[in-house]
Amino acid sequence: RSSTFLFYTTQSGKASSGSLEVLRYAKSIILQNTIQTSQPSKIYPPRLIIEYAEIEIENGILTKESAESDKLTTSLTFAAEYTMNTKKFWARVKAVLGFVSAMCVVVWIMRTYHWLTRNNLPLEDGGGTISGFRVVIKSMSFLCHTISIFGFPFILAICSFFFVFFKLQEDVYIMLPSDSEYYGIGNEYFFFSASIQIIFWSQTVYISHLIYRQCQVDIFFIDWEKSKGRYADVSLWRMIMVVNEWNRLQSARKTSIEFNLFWIAFF
Repeated sequence: RSSTFLFYTTQSGKASSGSLEVLRYAKSIILQNTIQTSQPSKIYPPRLIIEYAEIEIENGILTKESAESDKLTTSLTFAAEYTMNTKKFWARVKAVLGFVSAMCVVVWIMRTYHWLTRNNLPLEDGGGTISGFRVVIKSMSFLCHTISIFGFPFILAICSFFFVFFKLQEDVYIMLPSDSEYYGIGNEYFFFSASIQIIFWSQTVYISHLIYRQCQVDIFFIDWEKSKGRYADVSLWRMIMVVNEWNRLQSARKTSIEFNLFWIAFF
């Protein structure tokens, strides 16, 4: 069985009277090669995807809209794609994404709950209820931070999977998802680009809120030492030590000797 296609045609654009009204031409051609699921070293019969565009014609001449546009000179783009059926892959990704999302919600709720228990003192202890607006802002800050904490490793793991197994394969058994503007929002890379943007802006919101909180804090340094009986300026090194102690209070450092030795030995 053979099929034919045309780069441009005037036959399909004729009216019943026989006059030419539309000129159709090939705008883009994609040759898609898909590897077989059972035998990855083989491919299915290639599929040719052709996108046509039209030029309107009235009384044998171009219309004003067509003449003023860039349709006077047509261009044709050609691309060859090598891909595979990714239904099983995306099914596993959705399952892991559901688990990660559930963990994200649990951690977010626990962080918000612990913050409320630490900051919302009973009335008899000199405290009171926290304003609803403050609770919402703090909760959203925790949510953004939790999304970035769980989202980035998740996306990194998926990208690392393709990077390692696609680059190191000797026999073809895995191909990258198809990346083509022809698919629009349905493009398989849309999930990655959208996720990275969500993670980036979530972390930006959290960092902005953290910086705002630190800018609203008034800091008083109290450094007391026994009087020497005479006037003496405070040592510069002592001031640096006090400020450094405050710096340490704002950060948490976690180190692992085993982890450091492992990376030093192999890299």
